Amino acid sequence: MNDRDDRLRQLEQENRDLRADLHEARATLDAIRSGEVDALVVHGANGEQVFSLRGTDHSYRVLLEEMQAGAVTLAPDGSVLFANRYMEQMLQVPLEKVIGRDFDRFVQDADRFYFSSLKAKGGTGTAFGELKLSGQDGTAVPVYLSANRLLLADTPVLCLAVTNLTDQKRHEQVLAQERLSRAIIDQSAEAIVVCDARGIVMRANRSAFDLAGHHFGKRPFDDVFTIGLKTDDRERQESLQPPTAFSIQQVIAGRRFLATGAFLEKEGRPIRHLLLSAVPLVDDARSVIGGIVNLADTTEIVELEEQFRLLFENSLSAVVIVDQDGIITAGNPEAGSMFGWSTEELPGQGYMALLDAGDPRLATALKVRQLQGRVRLAEMAAIHRSGERFPIELDSVILPTQPVRTFMIMRDISHRKRAEKALRESEEKFSKAFFSSPAFIFISELATGTFVEVNDAFCEMTGYTRRELVGKSSLQLGITSEKARTTLVRRLNEVDKLQNYEMEIVTKSRQSRNFVFSIELMLHNGKSCMIGSGIDITERRRAEQAVRASLQEKEVLLKEIHHRVKNNMQVISSLMSLQANESQDATLHGVLDDITHRVRSMAMVHEKLYHSADLARVDFADYARSLLDYLWRAHSTAASSIRLATDMEPISFTTDVAVPCGLILNELVSNALKHAFGGRDCGVITVGLHGGGKNRLTLSVGDDGVGLPEALDWQKTRSMGLRLVQMLTGQLRARVTVSGRKGTCFQIEFDRMRS
Repeated sequence: MNDRDDRLRQLEQENRDLRADLHEARATLDAIRSGEVDALVVHGANGEQVFSLRGTDHSYRVLLEEMQAGAVTLAPDGSVLFANRYMEQMLQVPLEKVIGRDFDRFVQDADRFYFSSLKAKGGTGTAFGELKLSGQDGTAVPVYLSANRLLLADTPVLCLAVTNLTDQKRHEQVLAQERLSRAIIDQSAEAIVVCDARGIVMRANRSAFDLAGHHFGKRPFDDVFTIGLKTDDRERQESLQPPTAFSIQQVIAGRRFLATGAFLEKEGRPIRHLLLSAVPLVDDARSVIGGIVNLADTTEIVELEEQFRLLFENSLSAVVIVDQDGIITAGNPEAGSMFGWSTEELPGQGYMALLDAGDPRLATALKVRQLQGRVRLAEMAAIHRSGERFPIELDSVILPTQPVRTFMIMRDISHRKRAEKALRESEEKFSKAFFSSPAFIFISELATGTFVEVNDAFCEMTGYTRRELVGKSSLQLGITSEKARTTLVRRLNEVDKLQNYEMEIVTKSRQSRNFVFSIELMLHNGKSCMIGSGIDITERRRAEQAVRASLQEKEVLLKEIHHRVKNNMQVISSLMSLQANESQDATLHGVLDDITHRVRSMAMVHEKLYHSADLARVDFADYARSLLDYLWRAHSTAASSIRLATDMEPISFTTDVAVPCGLILNELVSNALKHAFGGRDCGVITVGLHGGGKNRLTLSVGDDGVGLPEALDWQKTRSMGLRLVQMLTGQLRARVTVSGRKGTCFQIEFDRMRS
């Protein structure tokens, strides 16, 4: 208990001592303020230091107190020894709370490091710079501060001269704002024009000059810009009697304009679309001193709006715009047509009148749209005005507008659904046909040869299962060689489709079999593939090889027959020629010569066939030239002065036609050489073979000799040669025309099919 009483007494004594010290400090401070003391003792790290306060001239102190700048003296430890009244006003802090305190406390935190560097520099010379002090309420005070070292009673102190930059900064800020405003106006994309009370342009920015197309200077606004207004914009003017064109004089008269559909005119026609805003320019007394016109070039926006309108009205999809209450505000013609409403009836309808509320997909779609701002449904039910339901594809987007609008695009997919159904049925039919076809069918990738699909017949033919084939290439399985596959791919890239393309396939049992395929390119899952359908022709190839071998044997036999017939006829011809040469009877000699020539003409046919690649047909023009060459040699005396002229097309005859025609040619030419040029030493025999119209051929033999006697009927003559001609032309069922005006000409016309 006694200890407690002692403690209370001790505390009371300390309280009395503190009160005495406080009273003494206040008295000292009052003395300092009134100038009643000569010096101030400051206790520091170096002991007591005495600072004289009356060591300076009184007038100098008055100057410091009255100057419009702050003056501060700092002790070496940074405490304030002196501050004038301007510092008190600047900081809004009483001097008694300034003197004796560390000056750093009045410097804003961000500038304390900088202030320390200024003090350090000022301790050795002069330092100055800008920083911010803190007022009583924490307000930043921008100042310009200079620091200088001074000796006071042999003690170094730091004198600070502090200039308040608040007004200067405020003025600079106003100037900066004005420059910024000017820059904004000058750099604005909108044309801004300021006019005086007479409508003369006082100022205009760069965009205004660009819009006008030239630098117009101080000219009347209405002379520079001719601006027209649309009807709906005129109705928005304050005037009940709107003008047909905008004039700055109406603005100066006190009217305001806001025209979204204004347009700049040149030579009586609109050249640019404008958004026009015009207000009177007033002074502080609210008197009109001019007008301000703002012109925004909206040409691109108007053109985009027109494009959107055309797209909206001509879209093949139904498009409606819905407000935040779910009411349709606009719909395009396709929407009216799709749902059975006219474009005038659609606005005002609830959009739910178009959709089947019973479709469970609708509720889910609305939730998704609310969360994500848009939704897309590949299929949902819609309702026609008649009540008929039909499938649609829906895209719905909430537009970021005020008020909120929803953009809905709907496409009738009834046709697509029917097409998809037909496609599924077609695919099912194709699948059945593909897998059940007896032909070998495969689908493989063009680039790699990997099998995509094969049918049962292909599996059976190759000996592989479908699982073993699909996903592997023909090269991996060894079904085709790399050379065969490379050739196939190259051919397909050239022609896209191959018919009757033969390939050799190696089965799982490593047997080689021959196939003929029809192959063409197709797209499967976005990849270029080939689809092929083929049949096994291995047995047919073997049969063909057997037939080919048999034919080769027969060709050899037939050639041998022709050769032997030709030789036999050659022997007969030679025998007849020998007999004729031994005969002393001129008539018999002539008869034997004729028979020799006839046999020779037939033998030459077999000779030509023997040397020909085609054992059934002979080139008659080539044969005829050889026969005529032989006849000219045989009748060397009579033919020596006769010229031969031929004009024959290269036409092939069978032996059934070649032999009769050769005999006819032999008889007619021999007859001409013997009888046509009696008593003449020159002449011409012409031989022709031509293919006429209607599948007819014409063989002609003519001469420019004496011609047939007028009384001679060649068809009734007893001449062996002409009778033979009649028989042979009858065999050919030919029509014979004989003319005898300038010499004699036989024309034998017969059916081409017989050749």
